[in-house]
Amino acid sequence: MRYIFYECSLLLSIIGLSKINTSNVKNMKHMLEDCSLLKKVFDISQWDTNKVKDISCMFAGCSSLKSLPDISNWNTEQFEYIEQLFQNAHLWYHYLTYLNGILTK
Repeated sequence: MRYIFYECSLLLSIIGLSKINTSNVKNMKHMLEDCSLLKKVFDISQWDTNKVKDISCMFAGCSSLKSLPDISNWNTEQFEYIEQLFQNAHLWYHYLTYLNGILTK
């Protein structure tokens, strides 16, 4: 799923992401990076992230995105690369909540 919506700068919202089977996904790097007009990402909270190793830059550059669905249920045990996950995305609350989830698991 890496780079799937990368630089889709005219994208305003994404629906139907909950229907994607992510059980064998290992890389979500740059998935939504630089979708600068993206305002809403609908339910990704139930994604199976058991095999995902890289989510770096996933929401980087999403400067219009003001909130995310609750991703605290994501299994983060396999995550190796999370750098710049929310860079320039103005999602500091979600970033801190996400880090708290990793540190307390």
